[in-house]
Amino acid sequence: MQYTVVVVLQLTLSCLAVPPVWFDGGPCGVSMYDDAGNMAVLSATPTNRRRRDVNQSEKRTDELEDESRDASHTGKRDKSDNDDDDFRVIGGVGARPYEFPWQVKLTIADSEMCGAVIISDEWILTAGHCTYPDLGLDEYDAVIGEHELGARNTARRTLHPVKVIRHEQYTQTDEGTAVNDLSLLKVSPKIQFNKMIRPVCAPDPTVSYEYSKCIVSGWGLTYDADHNVAQILQYTALNVTDNRYCNKRYKTFFQQDSSITDKLICSTSNRDDKLRDSCNGDSGGPLVVKDTQSGLFHLIGVVSWGMSKCADGYPGVYSRVTSFQDWILTTMKNN
Repeated sequence: MQYTVVVVLQLTLSCLAVPPVWFDGGPCGVSMYDDAGNMAVLSATPTNRRRRDVNQSEKRTDELEDESRDASHTGKRDKSDNDDDDFRVIGGVGARPYEFPWQVKLTIADSEMCGAVIISDEWILTAGHCTYPDLGLDEYDAVIGEHELGARNTARRTLHPVKVIRHEQYTQTDEGTAVNDLSLLKVSPKIQFNKMIRPVCAPDPTVSYEYSKCIVSGWGLTYDADHNVAQILQYTALNVTDNRYCNKRYKTFFQQDSSITDKLICSTSNRDDKLRDSCNGDSGGPLVVKDTQSGLFHLIGVVSWGMSKCADGYPGVYSRVTSFQDWILTTMKNN
């Protein structure tokens, strides 16, 4: 009898180890570039402090297309790309056209900008603080197939959601951080996928991803004091840190333990968190890891909050996607 119980338990664990499927109609997490996201993570010991320039694509965008917080802590969204207060990723480089085809630029009421991520042909995931219960559906513009803002682009599509569902337990704390900081946007008609527009893969719920190389991307701030518009999608490579370290760092600010719960995941630049980070305008954008064997990208975090002065010695904080798998799957199924 004991042997039978062990076998059943092993089978159960084996089933749980399979990542959930958000989209079963085709591949997920595929970039048109085999070396996508290959920017190196900084070592703990500095070897070269010079910031890299924006990469220049080997092909023009048209050629590729033809081939186919001013709040203290919470929120890294900011004004739209027509405003001088736009922000982008700090310490990043310019992505090549459609290097991260799941990236979404979300504009709210023509005045605020967030990131978001395609997870299926009907659903886009973003931060809860990027959506508002009293805002009309036509106030959201979800732009897919975007790369260089304002440039000629036949892949670009602007979608309006038919439903916006914020996590029912979303709240903001007295310190200004966000809890259960996720929203799902359902779009119609369904997204047609191609090389330039694809969904990201779900993460493995049995993996913590601690100490893994990760990639965050967006059109947010490149320097905390820089208020220029990011024309090209930026990305930077970071290291997933453990929550104990992250909580220790934020304890010096919050003066209390446990501000970093198991629903959050943190990333660090390995250099006292002062050279690379997500920032204002990146809220709701994807934090992904690239599987070293398959080359597929999995979504492990959604940009949530951090210090108002980005890359200021504190890790970036994201909603941990594995902690919300049941909510994501249930919401998609019931709507």
